[in-house]
Amino acid sequence: MRGSCHRCRAPLPEWGAFCPTCGAPIEVPPTERVCPTCGYRQSVDRHICWRCGVPLQEPASPPPPAYAPPRPPYVPADRYGGMPMKWYKFLIYFLLFADTVLNILNGILILNGVHDVSERVYARYEGLLTLQVFCGLSGVAMGVFAFFTRFRLSALCENGPTMVYLLYTGAIVVNLVYMTGMVIVMGSVDTEFFIRIVSNVLVDGIILACQHEYFAKRRHLFVN
Repeated sequence: MRGSCHRCRAPLPEWGAFCPTCGAPIEVPPTERVCPTCGYRQSVDRHICWRCGVPLQEPASPPPPAYAPPRPPYVPADRYGGMPMKWYKFLIYFLLFADTVLNILNGILILNGVHDVSERVYARYEGLLTLQVFCGLSGVAMGVFAFFTRFRLSALCENGPTMVYLLYTGAIVVNLVYMTGMVIVMGSVDTEFFIRIVSNVLVDGIILACQHEYFAKRRHLFVN
């Protein structure tokens, strides 16, 4: 007897290729040979079966390991799909924060400036006080909106680009309402004021068009 069956643990005889108890094939150690005629197991260095005299075949050599090409170094997946996102990063790391601070500060200054204007001026130009309060509150509201837009955009939320469009559209509307209101209230405006407002509207309009073109090509990234 030599060894035991790997399935039923029964003792194995010196001959045979199957377990006499359960019929499982006997695993041949690589240091032994099995006679193809009588099934007798013997030392691997024998070339003739010790029991029946049949020439023994050379033990099959294990196949060579399959060629496995070296794995490339691990590269983390790019959350932006490999697209250039410099303007996007400029928006979320600087521009929208600057818009938040400047709009809120400008709105507060306009609201504080209401108290510096004499009552005679408000009495002469009816509607001026309402226009100033509107512009001040609009500035604060746009600053708060820019703050929330920044975080929605940085999280790649689906409505992030839309909020950017609304922010710059709102800036254009406020400037146009302010200029129109000043013309209605004051009767006319000076050239410097007109040029400043028109310049703001043109700049915001160009930025809005560029934003739309930029995010239209990257719309598939904003899915959260």
